Amino acid sequence: MNATIRKQRQVIMVRPSYPLTLIALFFCLAFLTAACAPPFPREALEKVNRNVSFRELRKEPDKYQGTWVMLGGMIVAARN
Repeated sequence: MNATIRKQRQVIMVRPSYPLTLIALFFCLAFLTAACAPPFPREALEKVNRNVSFRELRKEPDKYQGTWVMLGGMIVAARN
């Protein structure tokens, strides 16, 4: 008795997961729009006294207490 056994191939259709795609798209758009935002709010920048130098601030810190100043510089090295 020779029995012929046929293996059937099943084709499974996988539907794309739209909710996951929408969530991923939302996060991508959120990160892209956040990257375009200014680092400081305009209201905060308007309060800054730009005439104060770091040297003056170090020399007389009490004189500038309560004054909004913006200090900046370059990161030369970092350690963890």
